[in-house]
Amino acid sequence: MKRLYDKYVLQMWQLTKRDVKECKELAEQTSSKTGKMYFRGLKMQSMMFLLVYFFPLVWLMFAWIVGFPLLILEEGFVMALVLLSISTIMMLLFVTIVRAGRIHLYSKVKQNVIDKYID
Repeated sequence: MKRLYDKYVLQMWQLTKRDVKECKELAEQTSSKTGKMYFRGLKMQSMMFLLVYFFPLVWLMFAWIVGFPLLILEEGFVMALVLLSISTIMMLLFVTIVRAGRIHLYSKVKQNVIDKYID
């Protein structure tokens, strides 16, 4: 459980914090207004990523803590287990895809902007 927390929560938090700080510094270094705009946009994109990434994780915790007992009362134990298991798999798949995109695609975009606007 500790490894999952480190991999999916702590690592993403630290990566986003580092990227926000780096984009802020890069925006100050560049002399072009377009470059400053791009780096500020990357900073905002990095901050918005936290909402997209952490919302499904919070939803899963809420669904299992509150939703599971309510579903047991309404649908029965087996159906509640099936419904929450399917939704958990879908949310974890979404989080994994978003995490992969964040790590691989965002870094390429940021590097392209750095190459273009930092002298």
